[in-house]
Amino acid sequence: MRYNVAVMIENYLPDIIGQDSVKQKLAMYKLSYQGGDKLPFLLFTGSRGSGKSNLARQFRETLVNKNGDTPPILEVNASAIRSVDSFYDQIYSKWHEHNATLFIDESHMLIDKLQAIFLTALEVKDDPVRRVTFEHKEMGQQEFVFDFRKMSIIFATTNQEKMEAPLVNRFEKIALQPYTEHELLQIFLKNIGDVRFSPESLTNILNVFRTCPRDVVKLANNIVSFTKAIGNLFINEEKLARFCKMMGLYKYGLCEAEMQIIKLLGERGACSLNAIAAATSFSKTVVQQDYEFMLLNKGLMDIDGKRRLTSRGMELYAASFK
Repeated sequence: MRYNVAVMIENYLPDIIGQDSVKQKLAMYKLSYQGGDKLPFLLFTGSRGSGKSNLARQFRETLVNKNGDTPPILEVNASAIRSVDSFYDQIYSKWHEHNATLFIDESHMLIDKLQAIFLTALEVKDDPVRRVTFEHKEMGQQEFVFDFRKMSIIFATTNQEKMEAPLVNRFEKIALQPYTEHELLQIFLKNIGDVRFSPESLTNILNVFRTCPRDVVKLANNIVSFTKAIGNLFINEEKLARFCKMMGLYKYGLCEAEMQIIKLLGERGACSLNAIAAATSFSKTVVQQDYEFMLLNKGLMDIDGKRRLTSRGMELYAASFK
């Protein structure tokens, strides 16, 4: 069977907004798989909320092998796999029996022993059939048989640096790119149903966008709930201002906690992570993982040993607290 590759790639995964270069790469793998080739070992990477899992699922749904069949998907979060034994008993057996696509989300949380098994099983070589033995606590020595002519595997993670580097190198990386403001707006509009905005309020809503699709979808869902609560599907500037105040949304999409850090740095100047944690009562981990990313991404804060506001951050502080 012949395919119009250019047309297929142009129209591939139409429900995924943006990520054009990624979709082109996945379209090539889809066509190769459909022609009888095995699927590469794929690792989807990107920030939290960037849509890795959704993209991986939608990609899998488009797969059709040379017999015209779509492989079933077996999805598991790596944090739920507590031992090699449980992986063998509960996951591998189904994966092998049904010739499925195994999708392991948050793969950086895989236990070390299982990473070691995958390190051997996913070695890059011509032979598509791999065998790895291990000692099962109850059944003694058992064998994993991986026939990658029939089985396939996809990993996804926000923290690939926490995976063993040799294991990461076994995969073809599908790295999601940052979304443009226009792409985020498309995602937002796609999720607001019958809600309508005045031109001014639609411009203003961009000012409270964060950086990833998940946050934009949550914002859209909250807007829909707000319009149902007030019994009006039309959003003007006054209603949008009321919504933002109600939801604790600030410029650049910052939340109350992030604004608290802006206020602290504006008042005190440069602070250490320990000082921020002590002043805000947030743990250092929460500050680093939940709040600093957005302040850095929006160009409001720099880290040079200590945390300090940029000129943009100082402008926000002056406009908000002085």
